[in-house]
Amino acid sequence: MSHLDEMVITIDKIGSGFEERENTALALLLFFRENDILNKLAAARKTLSHSLSEKIGSYEYDKWIENDIILWRPPYDKNKYEITELLNRLDKQT
Repeated sequence: MSHLDEMVITIDKIGSGFEERENTALALLLFFRENDILNKLAAARKTLSHSLSEKIGSYEYDKWIENDIILWRPPYDKNKYEITELLNRLDKQT
């Protein structure tokens, strides 16, 4: 649980601590890489999934997992300029 607290607090600090979007993105990348965040998130997900499966039963858990949850899809087909344009569009919407 302390890993999750560390991640959420640090991501929040990074998100509110920089004025320029590019600096925010770079700081997030640095934090994720220096602190092995993706592996920590995977471990947390594994623990939570196991606990939830035990609590509600494997059949119900499998049913819940198979729900049509719409997930964000990374823009693998975009280059950095196209991704930047997507970000610029978001800025214009807010």
